[in-house]
Formats: sequence, C-alpha cells, structure tokens
Amino acid sequence: AFSPCSLEATHPDLYWYGIHGVETLYAVMGTGCESVRRTETTSGVLVTARWSDDRQATLWALSTHGAAYSVTAFGDRKVASRTGFSGYQGLVREIAQFFETRQPPVAREETTEMFAFMEAVEQSKRRGGVEVGLSTVLTDATRLAEQKFAALEYGGVREGK
Repeated sequence: AFSPCSLEATHPDLYWYGIHGVETLYAVMGTGCESVRRTETTSGVLVTARWSDDRQATLWALSTHGAAYSVTAFGDRKVASRTGFSGYQGLVREIAQFFETRQPPVAREETTEMFAFMEAVEQSKRRGGVEVGLSTVLTDATRLAEQKFAALEYGGVREGK
C-alpha cells in the first residue's frame, strides 16, 4: 500500500495521515499481523509486515508531495492494483448506517490491531528499525481500548442504567 504521510509533531508518524495507508493495508490483508519493521527513507517511512499465515505486506508512507493513495495486491493467480481516492460518499454512508444500527463498520478487533500495528511501528523506530511483534502491543492496546469502548457505549451510559 502507498499513502501520503505528512508528519505532525504532535502525533506519532503514522497516526496523522499515515493511518489511511494502514487502513488500506488492513482492508486487503485483514487481521493477523505478527510483526513489523520500520525503515526511514528519503521519501518517507517504509514498513514491512509479516502476517501469521506467512503473508507479507509493505506500506510506503510517503512524505513527498503529490503522493497518491494506492494499493497493489499479489494473489496466487492475479495481481490487482488501485490508485486514487474516490471521495467521501462511502464514508458518509457507513457513518449514517452506524448511527442507525450502532454497529461499527470495522470490527473492534481490527481497529485495535491497526493501532497496535502503528504503535509497533513507533517502537521499531525508537529501537533503530528492529522487528517488533504485535502480541505485547496488542495485549496492552486491547485492554486500553476495551476500557475506552465501554465508556463510549451509549454516550457513556450503559443500557438500562
């Protein structure tokens, strides 16, 4: 996956615009990432990731101007690519459906793992680009996320109370 990734001093690297590349990666790969390794390049951040079923992925979070959102998937029988951003219509539709059903369009576990992925990338950066496993990060992230999700349910008020 390729994604524009301007950096913001108040956010870890991928938490600003890089999150959109992470979302793209997870839309294609699904959950099950085991480890990541972050490398700094002149064009931005390169992340290599390994999934539990031995699939591998790369994310280029590009800091260069004019970088487009793009994804290429290499399957057993076919290679598929898509470039560009198609607007907010799908996002708005999912938001409206969420308000009606209170069912998030992305599973909590996937959202939590995406943030664990980004935190593991940050840990790899702090540790000089070493491979970092998501298991410990994910355990900590899941615990914190469940506390926050519980507080958010029904506007902070649980049903029947």
